Amino acid sequence: MPVEEKTKPPLSDLINAIESGASVADAKGLQVSSKAFLTILIHRLLQKKILILLPSSKIAEPFYNDLIFFSNNLKPFNDKTASDEIFYFPHWETVPYEKSSPYAEISSKRLLVLDSLLNNRAGIVLITPESLLQKFMSKNELKEKFLNIEAGMEIQKEKLLENLLLCGYQDKDIVEEKGDFSSRGCIVDVFTSLIKNPLRIEFFGDEIVSIREFDLYSQKSTNRLKQVKILPAREVFYNPYSSETIVEEFKKYFFDLKDKGESYERILNYLDGKMYFPGIENFNPLFFKNLESFFEYISDDTLIISEEPAQVKEKTDEFYKEICAQWEILKKEGYPSFHPTGLYISPDDIEKSLKKYQQVFFDFLSDTENSKEKSFFSFDIKTISFLGFEGGVDRLKSCLHQIKKFSENNCKVYFVCSNEGYGKRLQKIFREYDAEVVFNPENRIKVDFSEIADFSVPEILTGKISGGFEFESAGLVIISEEEIFGKKITRRFRRSFDSSIFISDFGDISSGDLLVHIDYGVGKFQGIKKFRIDGIEKDFLAIEYLNSEFLYVPVENLNLVQKYIGVQGFVPKLDHLAGKGWERIKEKAKESIRRMAKKLLGIYAKRKVADGYAFSKDDNWMSEFESTFEYEETPHQLRAIEDVKKDMESSKPMDRLICGDVGYGKTEVALRASFKAANESKQVAVLVPTTILAQQHYQTFANRFSPFPIRVEVLSRFCSARKEKEIIEDLKNGKVDIVIGTHRLLSDDIEFKDIGLVIIDEEQRFGVKHKEKLKKFRNEVDVLTLTATPIPRTLQLSLMGIRDMSIIDTPPEDRQPIKTIVTSFNKELIVQAIKREMERGGQIYFVHNRVYSIHGIERLLKNLVTEARIGVAHGQMKKSFLEDVMIRFIKKEYDILLCTSIIESGLDIPAVNTIIINRADRFGLSDLYQLRGRVGRDGHVAYAYLLIPPKAVLTDDSKKRLRVIEELSGLGSGFKIAAHDLEIRGAGNILGEEQSGQILAIGFDLYCKMIEETINEMQDLSTEDKRTRCVINSKIEAYIPENFVEDSRQRITIYKKLSEIGHIVNLEEFKEEIRDRFGDLPEALNALFKISSLRILGNEAMVSKIDVSSKEIRITFSISFKMSPDILIKIISERENHIKFLSENSLVIRNLKDINQLIDFTIKFMEEIIKRRKPEV
Repeated sequence: MPVEEKTKPPLSDLINAIESGASVADAKGLQVSSKAFLTILIHRLLQKKILILLPSSKIAEPFYNDLIFFSNNLKPFNDKTASDEIFYFPHWETVPYEKSSPYAEISSKRLLVLDSLLNNRAGIVLITPESLLQKFMSKNELKEKFLNIEAGMEIQKEKLLENLLLCGYQDKDIVEEKGDFSSRGCIVDVFTSLIKNPLRIEFFGDEIVSIREFDLYSQKSTNRLKQVKILPAREVFYNPYSSETIVEEFKKYFFDLKDKGESYERILNYLDGKMYFPGIENFNPLFFKNLESFFEYISDDTLIISEEPAQVKEKTDEFYKEICAQWEILKKEGYPSFHPTGLYISPDDIEKSLKKYQQVFFDFLSDTENSKEKSFFSFDIKTISFLGFEGGVDRLKSCLHQIKKFSENNCKVYFVCSNEGYGKRLQKIFREYDAEVVFNPENRIKVDFSEIADFSVPEILTGKISGGFEFESAGLVIISEEEIFGKKITRRFRRSFDSSIFISDFGDISSGDLLVHIDYGVGKFQGIKKFRIDGIEKDFLAIEYLNSEFLYVPVENLNLVQKYIGVQGFVPKLDHLAGKGWERIKEKAKESIRRMAKKLLGIYAKRKVADGYAFSKDDNWMSEFESTFEYEETPHQLRAIEDVKKDMESSKPMDRLICGDVGYGKTEVALRASFKAANESKQVAVLVPTTILAQQHYQTFANRFSPFPIRVEVLSRFCSARKEKEIIEDLKNGKVDIVIGTHRLLSDDIEFKDIGLVIIDEEQRFGVKHKEKLKKFRNEVDVLTLTATPIPRTLQLSLMGIRDMSIIDTPPEDRQPIKTIVTSFNKELIVQAIKREMERGGQIYFVHNRVYSIHGIERLLKNLVTEARIGVAHGQMKKSFLEDVMIRFIKKEYDILLCTSIIESGLDIPAVNTIIINRADRFGLSDLYQLRGRVGRDGHVAYAYLLIPPKAVLTDDSKKRLRVIEELSGLGSGFKIAAHDLEIRGAGNILGEEQSGQILAIGFDLYCKMIEETINEMQDLSTEDKRTRCVINSKIEAYIPENFVEDSRQRITIYKKLSEIGHIVNLEEFKEEIRDRFGDLPEALNALFKISSLRILGNEAMVSKIDVSSKEIRITFSISFKMSPDILIKIISERENHIKFLSENSLVIRNLKDINQLIDFTIKFMEEIIKRRKPEV
């Protein structure tokens, strides 16, 4: 079919002009997603490769998403080819010459695009000036770094490891992010950019026997692959054959700097040692023979589309000026840095290169300069706007009038909804107004208008676009759901990292760390010691106590040892091995726990017998409300929602705690609970600790409930006296369904007609008087409490059965790790950081924790970044002024919030992605951890700058603390200490402050275990539910050989996990996991797993001790063991050749061929005991 029949002018005119070879075509009047629509048409009709130049990433990202939508939804042009993929080439998100490297995920995406260009897979690529100005390794050098591997391939493992190093991968103990690899025995793990999950490559000799994807968090293998391509891990990497050349070239180029400071020597040492250091990418010319521009990677017949070319040129010039200015600064400082021409091409070079290609300009208003060189095409495209209306229904009234006009002009109308739920809601509202809208069965936009049978009925497509448009001459109208229901932010989620690593992980333990032995108390860890006893080699955990006394704990008994976890700054005394002090401390803690548990059990029991309102099961309205949720629910979120619904449908009053960080989805749980209540004409009160949070919650609730006949109000100081009086009166009369407010809602003048649900956000931040009022609610109505303070998994498990909790710990998938930079106070760096964030449309926190000098910092920032709008906030301001500043910051009226450490922990401000903390050395680790957590919430790489004075003026203590602070850039021990601190605060919030002292005395892990034991005792669990503590004394070789798991920290982690497994099924799963990660188990490790089986079965069979030797196994039953003598004698008589009683509570098993048969026989014997043992009377 000719192009003219498929499209109408000016579309056909533009496409024909490109096809006929017009050098520059200028398309005027394009709006929002119509640019992507037109780009896909050009690409599909003319089969042309396209490079799109955009002024900024802020514009590039929605353009990219629009391209994806139209690529999938245009008919008849929806059949993709191999070279039809769409890519966005991101920039580094670093300042030119910054002494910081790009995040690995960004480099991976860039390399993936370059690979796709080389292999003809890229149909459309989007790029911004920051990337277009850069030089890259040549195509040939990149091709040389590709590794193609497949199952059955012959390659030495050492050769593969050498190739990975050549490609810039880093050797790590455990693979954690893209660019890592790890080698263990016959296994190589590698995290490459082409595949979402890391790879596990298993060898047998020199043959690759399998390639498997594995889960980053569980470390378990999932999908098998036949073959895979491994791309380089970074954009600069060492070549071992030219490392000397790199050093010599550095010396030669920077000869003038060799005697001018430490920077030269430091970088020289890095290069000489083949180390990757922050900012190594700025030394690219040392690593590659040739550097090429991006234009070298695209074909000569590529069509280049410039989105607002004047803006692209302006941004290009600005960025190049910044490059040159940064180089001048470093030159003055004497810091080694290549001239801009070594790393970048110039704007003039770009202009010259562009003239070699056919170009299309997307101009809102066309530039008439050089008009002789251009062909102009004017598009009659308009944006869709139903502004001036607050609710979804009102927008639709306006929309219905417009649709009639569209159909009269023979325009086909499509609604684009992000999911089917929004589409069904749209259908229902249309029917209420006697109008029709139907789902498009193919989910395709028909560009061939002869196929359209009915222009009058709008159709619904599922997908996501940045905005709709009216294209009259093409007979097409597209309306996005935002234009009906209002603007939304889409966020994806990823699996959570197991929070229990913060509590029980031994992998980061080092010599001198404190441990707690359940029988001997607090001591210092002094490493794993190997001893040979009676010819048997074994591993022991060495713990040093007071007066240099040592306890050596066999690794099979590590379940008796916990890491001591207290709060920052508190160091407990070491215990005496032979003393009685530890027992007294334990008993005191136990008594305190008993009192606390009794109180909690009493409250729980009282609530269970109280009468409350039982809500009905979900109806269609609830389904419709849930379907309008724009995100995909996470598993933890769904579980929390189901927990809440189940509680509300019960006749007993709900009292449930929902725990999850900001942005994890707690609010959606509260919204659904509120809808369930309001849907049955029950009123809802939402209590928050501050006016700012009240306003933020109000906006969220009002937006979600706008399409429904549910009235939401907010009581705060922003209400006028008249409005406040009206709300209070309407609450009393039942005219307000949901009210959001601070402690004002607890005032005596507030009355509800029929309240059914109270939601409390961050209850610990309310005062004692207010908490007492809240207690009254708990016995009468359903109460849902939300908190962002982390609750340790260990404590969650311990409190099961006496406190209803739901934990949401699944973070957004697009949340990036936060780049943490510890540096001296530097004006240029501050300017760089602020300008970079403002250029990408973000906001900045600048934390200065001294009120008396905060306005001096304000003047400094105004002088440094004159265009920045700065708001100042601190705790000594009037509350009303402080709240005004925060509200204005949320509304983006300020670019920078200069503040003390009062940043609201509950606020969700996704636009803030840079935080600068002045005098970071004065903050504690947990404070830094919390402050840093305020950024990194919208999918962009976030930055945390920790500014310190020159190290020369720091005390020795400060220097030591800074070494720990630097660990905050990853999941180092400093990060975990901070997490522990917060978790213990969370424990205090739930259990009460009295318990904090007990936690410090015995350590958090042991404290949680004692809670669990106490609750079990008080609930009088049956013998079948009780377990003893079985101690193993082994005289066989059962350990992890060092040549099997070389890293000592990993060995300790495996020992610890093995000692804590409580069920045989879990033990078998863990055994398979170790085999999967490290290869076939050696004999000594197999023996250790068998010993662990004995311990687990011994616990269940009420055995207190098992002595294992190569000839016999002795079993000692606990005093709690009860079993019918007749049954026991029968079991033993069936095995009389191998079992004999030694006393009334002990027996021996012997006369078997070898140790393996001996242990297997004992396992079967204990399984029989467990199976036939009668419960305790």
